[in-house]
Amino acid sequence: MERVATVGGRSIPVTRLDDRMARSRHGPRGRHIPPDGSDAAIRIRRWLVQDLIAEEIMALEARRMLAWPAPI
Repeated sequence: MERVATVGGRSIPVTRLDDRMARSRHGPRGRHIPPDGSDAAIRIRRWLVQDLIAEEIMALEARRMLAWPAPI
């Protein structure tokens, strides 16, 4: 499986990035996204990778918080 990143031992597959890009293209501002392969489209994909990583970090931290007992 190809991946774009690994966070806390969990892979973020390329397919997840492709799905996010496709949803962006079909969303209300999709017509503003440049064609694949252009420099601007590459920058958008990089931004989406950063977004996916941030989401995974937040999910990881949420799981860790649930695993630890709350302070008394």
